[in-house]
Amino acid sequence: MKRIIYLGIALFFILFLAFWSDGGLAPYEKDFVFPAKNISFYSHIQPMIDAKCGIGSGCHNAGTPTNLLFYNTLENFINHRVGKTEPRLLLVDPDIDRYNPQNSTLYQLLTVDFDKQYLGYERMPPLSYGRDKLNEEELRGIRQWILEGAQE
Repeated sequence: MKRIIYLGIALFFILFLAFWSDGGLAPYEKDFVFPAKNISFYSHIQPMIDAKCGIGSGCHNAGTPTNLLFYNTLENFINHRVGKTEPRLLLVDPDIDRYNPQNSTLYQLLTVDFDKQYLGYERMPPLSYGRDKLNEEELRGIRQWILEGAQE
């Protein structure tokens, strides 16, 4: 029983520090900066996706039954299928999208206009959830990562 209590306290402090480490900003409110090249999924993309789309925002995470997107690995991220009608497209189709952001479902979902939809979905993160779209630097980072082949 003591172990569970200690584990709970430790988890609370980890979450507290993660949430408040940037002057009280919620994780989805943080701005992410990317290098000019050699962008890595695990070092650059995944932390931003976790904060803006998953754990930090509470939208796309394993605990949300309607949005079972798992971003814990590159494989799960790029192979996630999107679309309301069949055939659903891969988020980043290795045969089509790598090296070509304009064809990427991921890039289209992040850059579609507010008043339009892509594959039946509004822009991500959605305005209806009160989320700002990714800033120009974050979109540049996603675009560059895809241009470089959406690597680990």
